[in-house]
Amino acid sequence: SRLLERHPRLHVVGADAPPHGFDATQEGYAEVKDAMLAAAPRVVFVGLGFPKQERLIARLRQDMPATWFVGCGAAISFTAGTARRAPVWMRRCGLEWLFRLLNEPGRLARRYLLHDLPFALKLLTVCLLRRLFS
Repeated sequence: SRLLERHPRLHVVGADAPPHGFDATQEGYAEVKDAMLAAAPRVVFVGLGFPKQERLIARLRQDMPATWFVGCGAAISFTAGTARRAPVWMRRCGLEWLFRLLNEPGRLARRYLLHDLPFALKLLTVCLLRRLFS
């Protein structure tokens, strides 16, 4: 509803919040896939968190090759106004992740520090090396 308020010409063809664990069964996945195929969206925002949303997108992409998929995580909650945003200064400094980690350590510590940190360090190292030797 907030997106429609901001963008009145937006055409929403569906919204879904499947039950936890839907992707663990063939039936649960089939229900989501069938609903997506029936709606025939051009763009799909998937906010299930990493890596679940990326796995779902990879599976759906096979049946919907012309559809754009956006893994957007917390952006849905931010847009809906159900999650608190970081202060502006933290957002400007690229520290919204730290704000979220401090507010939800039980849910996000493992993801951010165990899974995402090695990837981020590798990415930053490659960027630094390219900048130094380009």
